[in-house]
Amino acid sequence: MRRRLPGLRVRPGAVKRARAEAGLSLAGVARGDLSRTAIFLIETEKSNPTLPTLELIADRTGKPLDYFLDDEVPVPTGSPIDYLEIEQLLAGEALERAIEVTAELLAKRWPRADVARLNFLKGQAHIRRADAEKAAPHLLAAREYYEASADKPMVVECLSWEIHVPFLLEDPQALAVAEIALQRCRQLKPVPVPTEVRIMSRIAGIHLFQRNWPDAVRIYEEAVERLGSLKDMSRMAKVYAELGMAYREMGQLDLSARYSQKSIALHEMLRDQYSIAMVENNLALALMNMKNFNLAQEHLDHSLELLEGIGRERGKSHVLLSIAELHYNRSQLEQAQDFATRGLALARRLRERATEAEAHQWLGRVAAANGNAETTDREFESALEILGSLKLGERLVQAHAAYAQILEERGDLVAANHHLKQVLAASRPDLVARASAEDLERQLA
Repeated sequence: MRRRLPGLRVRPGAVKRARAEAGLSLAGVARGDLSRTAIFLIETEKSNPTLPTLELIADRTGKPLDYFLDDEVPVPTGSPIDYLEIEQLLAGEALERAIEVTAELLAKRWPRADVARLNFLKGQAHIRRADAEKAAPHLLAAREYYEASADKPMVVECLSWEIHVPFLLEDPQALAVAEIALQRCRQLKPVPVPTEVRIMSRIAGIHLFQRNWPDAVRIYEEAVERLGSLKDMSRMAKVYAELGMAYREMGQLDLSARYSQKSIALHEMLRDQYSIAMVENNLALALMNMKNFNLAQEHLDHSLELLEGIGRERGKSHVLLSIAELHYNRSQLEQAQDFATRGLALARRLRERATEAEAHQWLGRVAAANGNAETTDREFESALEILGSLKLGERLVQAHAAYAQILEERGDLVAANHHLKQVLAASRPDLVARASAEDLERQLA
């Protein structure tokens, strides 16, 4: 009978495969604190690693610890995982505690199914904190396990949270990723309505971000209909918030304010401080459009206070730019420049590229109001370059139109016409093509 080797039993071939995928030699894994012979013996199953050794191998090959562990080995567990406690933490928006608990549990050894579920819950907590970069690896690890297990409902559930990652990072591919997730969700029988609505809401949010207001409203209204009798207060609150934003941009300010106020009321019942802050910002923008600057100031101050109180940075740049807009509308140019500069710095640090472009536009407007043509041109050129690279069509059109108006007021009609042609090219390419053909005919006549 073969003698049982001391140490942890690893899955056959796992260490060698991890080393090959990382492109490392035996020496590359061993480095100074392990020997190449030790790694070779582990790979050939002539030795089992201790936990510290396996942790070093995992770290150097970029694999999670459970990648190497043999599921057939009994896993000692002091007590079963209390998933209900973690889910209650998430439901109560105790996100920091949920992250702490899942991190503590993931530091221990569990069967792969438990590791996947813990990764899913931890990723969800990070998404709710708007921390996309920390969420991504946990959600991906969970989905890969469910893909391998052919658990299609859980694969879709992971995807419904993963699609927040490109959205939060302002990735131009966010819409395509979300539409694939919705397609896979609707292939399930029966279709899980809460998951479907979550994905639909994110698709509508992407349309909102791209300033495609009619499609955003259409999908939000469809989501409200799908919610039906589910009585999902949290989801309804978020849908109301984004409907308020869409109606504001469509000029239906009363509807915008009404939906925003409904959303705030629901979020207050749920004690969701982050969401309240974001909706306060949206309501303030609607009030600004109604020229109610004093009330808008109150909501913006409250929004910023909430974000700073919970230590949340993601989304704060939007509030800073809203405050810049408020000061600009009041002709308080120095304060407008200060808040736009702060918003720009934060957006750059968080790599919120579209928000960075918006900050450049506000700095350009302030410079134009101050009569500084050189700075105006530089800021708008930066904004247009970013929006062009992101392929955000509607935002690009609006930036060209805003710049054209400033150039016209400056008296530079040639440059203004150039940017108006860019607006026309983006919104009505058929007219541009027809005009170009007519120009050619005149030249040949």
